[in-house]
Parts: sequence; structure tokens; C-alpha cells
Amino acid sequence: MPKDCLEFRLATHEDFHEVVRMSEGVYGGLDYLPSHYHAFIDDPHRLVVLAELDCQIVGLSSAFIVDGGEVYIEKALRVAESCRGLGISRRLTDYVDQVVRSHFPAVERKRKLVVDAGKIQSLKKKGMEVVCNLQTTSFVDEPHDRSNQRACAIRAANNLPAVPTLPELRRLNEDDLHSVLHPEVSRNLLTNGLMSGRWDPLNFCEENFLYMLNNGHSLFSDDTKPFVESFSFGKCFEVPSGLQYFVDLHVSDVKHLKSHLLKHFVEMCRCYTQLPIYLTVSVTNEAMVEAVERFCSEVLCLRQFDLPYASLGVVVEGKL
Repeated sequence: MPKDCLEFRLATHEDFHEVVRMSEGVYGGLDYLPSHYHAFIDDPHRLVVLAELDCQIVGLSSAFIVDGGEVYIEKALRVAESCRGLGISRRLTDYVDQVVRSHFPAVERKRKLVVDAGKIQSLKKKGMEVVCNLQTTSFVDEPHDRSNQRACAIRAANNLPAVPTLPELRRLNEDDLHSVLHPEVSRNLLTNGLMSGRWDPLNFCEENFLYMLNNGHSLFSDDTKPFVESFSFGKCFEVPSGLQYFVDLHVSDVKHLKSHLLKHFVEMCRCYTQLPIYLTVSVTNEAMVEAVERFCSEVLCLRQFDLPYASLGVVVEGKL
């Protein structure tokens, strides 16, 4: 494609409907962008960039500025189905790099989640290195199963007698972060000090915890002293196929994993809707994946949902 055929610009609120049309089918109906688009446009920590061909939107990518303004996360990259294979995503990514350098000169590094294993080697050749993995699995709660799920939620709220005694959890707010923000928590639960916040690989720091809390995420942890042994984020939002409740688990053992899943399952069951609800769970510890799948299937009676992309995400980072 000739370089002068493709144009780039920052997105606006007025582009919403065309962006949604261009994104149809992305993530198999679990695309988070439509419900977050306007917030992304208004967020001073984000840039949303569009690619246009013949005055039609054919691509989108965004930059999320994190870690005290030193890192940007590439997010929401997509190209219209009819224009894939033309090199648009590469040129769009290069342009976003330029815009970030211009708008946020303090940014020194770039981080991204890669679900296509075939791209990792090419990214390494560009100076990016693997810093951690984020394993994701998803389950669906269909409307016709809802009565059974409500019963499970009631049992879960009462510590689910069918399950042995589990650690108690508490909901945290801004004033409670001191119990989580301990160096031992990062050393025990995280790889390279990176936590997961709805697919965003974030540094383990107060600024990022506050950002999550201020943007509607619930934060739970155990009450172990002097520092916690587990924590998790959760948030429910609309997707084209229904609702998605996204959980980020940071645990090192099965008993804490079960406690957090129960807590978020109760939260999910408060999302009253006649549409399907998709429970998507991300773990930074790959050893916990099988335990997530068994507990959600066998205890919570949820049906596993095949994600339209690889469940193992690899986080890479490099100099901008």
C-alpha cells in the first residue's frame, strides 16, 4: 500500500459509531472497547489513534500512560477485516509511538500484551523482551442457567458449606492500601513487579492501585498481617454479547484462589440481566489455571467459554 494512501489522526467522540462498525466481531463478541471508548477519549492518561483509508476508519490503536508517566501500554489494536494483511497495524503502531513521544516526552518504555505467539520473536528483534505471562480463561453464565447460579451465589455468600473453610477476604479502599503495598507482596505474587489490571500489565505501585479503584474496579485481599498473601481486582462492563465480569487474580495457593473466585462470583451475580454474563479470569501464576477451571466448572457450575484468541498472553517491554 502506498504510504500516502493511509492517514492517521486522534479519535474523537464523534467517531464512536464508525469505530464500532469497524470493530464488529473483534474478540468474538467480548470486545471491551465500545463500553470504554468515550472514557478512553476523555482520559488524560490515554491517546486513541485512528487509521483512515479513503476517508473510512480502517484501524485503531491506543496508548495508556502508566507507572508515573514513564511507560505506555499499547491497547485495543484492531484493523478492519477487509484491510488486514496490508501492513496497517505496523504503520499504525509506529505512528502511535511518534504521538506518544510528542505528547508525553517523559515516557521511556513501551509495554504490550501479545496473544499471537508468532509475533514474539519479531518483537524481540526490535529490542522488546518478555517480562511476564498473563493466562486468561473465560466462562459463561447463560440466562437459562441463572436460577442455578443464584443458588450458587447464596451458598457462596454463606461460605459455601460444600467447600472447606477458606480465608476471609475484605474489600479495600484507598485508606487500606498500606496492607497490600508491601515489597513482600510483590516478591511473593508477581513476576518483575507487574500486576494485572484487566489485561493491563501495571507496575506494583500506589498510583496504579488508585487508578484501578478510581475507575470502578473492586479490590479484595485477605487480612493476613503484616502484609496480605493475595489480592484481586474485579469489574463488570458491557460487551457486544452481554456483560463481562473481569477478574485479575494475584494468588499463590488454591485456598486463596477459591476465596477470591467466590467473592467475585457473588459480585457477578448482582449484575441482574437477561443477557449472558462472561466471567473472565486472568492469573499471573500459570500454575493456578487448572484450579480456576475446575473450581468455576465444578463448584460454581459455569460453562467454559472458548476465547477467540490464545489464552496465554505474553507481556513484552522495551525502550520506546
